[in-house]
Amino acid sequence: AHRVLSIEWTSSSSNVRPKDNPHGVAVTVSTEEEDGSRSNQRFVAKVGCIVALPLGVLQHVIGNPEAQNPLFIPPLPETLLGSIDRLGVCLMNKIEILFSSQWWPD
Repeated sequence: AHRVLSIEWTSSSSNVRPKDNPHGVAVTVSTEEEDGSRSNQRFVAKVGCIVALPLGVLQHVIGNPEAQNPLFIPPLPETLLGSIDRLGVCLMNKIEILFSSQWWPD
């Protein structure tokens, strides 16, 4: 298991846009392993990058501007931060009922 220390991304710098992928976003993910060793993984995301965090964790990370080690470098755009902040979680129950024949009109 490893812990993500930071996600550094940029699309504005010309040195991170390889000529074979002019529309990509360079992403560097810094991690720390259980033994304390650290590593960086670099890649170019052509369309985007999926960060799968629980919503509460993501909101805590981006809602703490005084954090000494921000997760996203540079910070995410304000429009995205506002959208994430407005998301909420709730309990939802789903019931499926199977009828032996259709009793409702078409």
